Amino acid sequence: MKILRLNFISCLLVIFLGVNPSSANEDEWNALIDKTLARIDNAREAAGLEKGGEHRERVYTILKSHDRSKISIRLIEDDKERLSTDIYYSRGELFVNEHRKDWNIVTIGDYVYAWKNGESDGYKYKRNINDILTYIAYLTDPSFILSTLYKKYKSEAETSTVSIDQATSISTAYFKEPIYGMIAIMFSEKPFWYQGWISRGQMSGKVTKILFGLPEQYDQVQSALFDKMKDIKFEERNYGLRGLLSYV
Repeated sequence: MKILRLNFISCLLVIFLGVNPSSANEDEWNALIDKTLARIDNAREAAGLEKGGEHRERVYTILKSHDRSKISIRLIEDDKERLSTDIYYSRGELFVNEHRKDWNIVTIGDYVYAWKNGESDGYKYKRNINDILTYIAYLTDPSFILSTLYKKYKSEAETSTVSIDQATSISTAYFKEPIYGMIAIMFSEKPFWYQGWISRGQMSGKVTKILFGLPEQYDQVQSALFDKMKDIKFEERNYGLRGLLSYV
């Protein structure tokens, strides 16, 4: 599925990838986030736009709205809603409790551990802030799907129709022609947030919604995540956590 075009407002991952790796302490974590926001401002200024904007606001919400943030991703199929992924992150630490088939992530000391449900082997990587920020960006906009759909909606308004849920203030832009199976993007304005997307299987015709919750403060990571890793055999890898990322 080739729906992706990089541009400065959809290049959060690219910005992260261009920053030198750091050791995981609070000062460097905050400094790297501030540098990321500054780069977004500089990119807008270079493009002749005012500083700020929707995408800067979204990045700020992800990385600065709480000192310890949790984002939950939910899936709705056949009118049945289930939890897909819980993401916890703060000050150079990342924990991902995956409820389907993607990667679980746990940060302990100088290492980040990764494994998939149902498998007995996993990987461990030296921890660095750059990799963790890159992975958070990937999880909150997989393969740039959300930013690509939103750009399509904003730049080609005639290609979609928009409805607003009065109870939640969530807007849904339905594309008149599906984009590789993607039929709508959902977003909110205050704060600006990609709420999710709606897709239809090109062969099955099944409609699926992926919903991204706003970051919220958390106190503790679910103990069930640590229970899942007890019997996993971890192999150390040198290429870093970003080696797990895949793009469609």
